[in-house]
Amino acid sequence: MDESARLAWGWRIPFWLSLLVLLAAYLVRRSLDEPEIFEEKQESDGLVKLPFTNMISTHPAQFFQVALMSFQVVTNTFMQSFGLAYAVSVGVSASTMLWVSIAGNIIAIASQPFFARLSDSFGRKKVFVSGVVGSGVMIFVYFMTISTGNLAMIFVSSMMITAGTYAASNSVYPAWFSELFNVKVRYSGMAIGLQVGILCAGFTPMLATALVGGVSANWGPAAWIVAGSSVLAVIGALWARETNKTELRELGNPVP
Repeated sequence: MDESARLAWGWRIPFWLSLLVLLAAYLVRRSLDEPEIFEEKQESDGLVKLPFTNMISTHPAQFFQVALMSFQVVTNTFMQSFGLAYAVSVGVSASTMLWVSIAGNIIAIASQPFFARLSDSFGRKKVFVSGVVGSGVMIFVYFMTISTGNLAMIFVSSMMITAGTYAASNSVYPAWFSELFNVKVRYSGMAIGLQVGILCAGFTPMLATALVGGVSANWGPAAWIVAGSSVLAVIGALWARETNKTELRELGNPVP
């Protein structure tokens, strides 16, 4: 659709369509069985009533590890928001950048399961760290290509991040983050730790906008924010323990 219609009402369409995703998620979740170990804890009244308090007291390190590793989302946040605005400011059309994003995410549908399988074989940590480091480096290439306006290179650099480096780290975290916690507090640890990191990361595009100051050639501060966020994620990952070969019943132990 033309830009005026998209800005007036078209942007609402994906939000309304997300109701279908919500319905699908609800139906899928209802059909899934709980893990055997969770059902055993539930039947024996082994689940805690205040999981957040228990999680903080028994898994403080894991909580901060997940919060730090969650900063890996800064890469995607910048590409989907700041990167789009920056590209438009240097003369690349918004529709072109939207197609760049769509293409990358379509390829990532195939690449993410591949990286997830690699993490089963070679370890969560190796795949996650490789992806985060790759994104921290490639983000400089991404912004540099946008500043030149070279559409072919913009597509290539975006694909390398979205379907490559970022897909690698993004494919690992749902399993790895939850595996760091004992079944008693797994939901709270995963959900709260992840959201703390994402909440902090959500302010970074605003910081980048202020530092760039509307100067199209001054993309460096934005790239360095992503690189700095990648460093935080790597610190959390190196601090966390490897879990890909850990038995289900041993995940997150010991817990009082």
